[in-house]
Amino acid sequence: LYSGCALLMLYIVGLGDDLVGVRYRTKFVVQVFCAVMLLAGGLGVDNFGGLFGLYALPCGVTWLMTIMTVVLIINAVNLIDGIDGLASGLSAIALGFFAAIFYIHGVYDCAMIALATMGVVLSFFYYNVFGDPARGKKIFMGDTGSLTTGLVLSFLALQLTGINNGGVFAADVLVIAFAPLAIPCLDVIRVFVHRVIRGNSPFLPDRVHIHHKLLALGFPQRPAMITILAMSAGVIGLDLLISPAVSTFVIVLIDLAAWIVGNYFLTKAIRARQVREGITHGYD
Repeated sequence: LYSGCALLMLYIVGLGDDLVGVRYRTKFVVQVFCAVMLLAGGLGVDNFGGLFGLYALPCGVTWLMTIMTVVLIINAVNLIDGIDGLASGLSAIALGFFAAIFYIHGVYDCAMIALATMGVVLSFFYYNVFGDPARGKKIFMGDTGSLTTGLVLSFLALQLTGINNGGVFAADVLVIAFAPLAIPCLDVIRVFVHRVIRGNSPFLPDRVHIHHKLLALGFPQRPAMITILAMSAGVIGLDLLISPAVSTFVIVLIDLAAWIVGNYFLTKAIRARQVREGITHGYD
């Protein structure tokens, strides 16, 4: 009930933003309220499972971590929706993975939610990527789609943190819950940090997302989208593969290090291309 009300509320805000515009502060407040509603429904990040040496969390920390996690995932899906098929493709990968894990654990209601949402997202993906605008068959996600998809992914990830893994892939449950969301979440964290360092508001748009970097490097939109989807699938596979051998803390460090190093070399390659071609603008 609480999750459904939160989803409806975010849908209305997203619809309002697509039709007439809604201030980012208003959207942020609504996202926080939706996270509180998930908490009221019994969901939350209440155990780190040994990450950073922490296990069961106090009530106040649980509320803070849950709100931060939900807001992060919602904004990650919303802000990575910059080229055709990217947000929906990443969401479809995560939803398909969640559906499989829930089915294996016998949590069939959550598996059905994940599958139903994936069906909607894949249908959108087709018309967003392959639709012909001249025939009126191309559609776009907008905030209505990205915000609600982000909330569904938040709900499913929080549900996964509460199950007993039981040795599936011999991976830690936190890895299973958040590996499918690693690429959009790491991207939005990097972008927010970049904006704050530059003295800008973290909510104001710019062109430093991972897809902007690939485009600045000369990638056409569709190959850039496919590259990022492949990166997401690779992160999921790698995290699951190494999880039995190392701690969740080490996996977080590996993911962060790979993301930072990869973005560093991407930026260097972009600068080198700009120097070769005499480009003085177009990438911040």
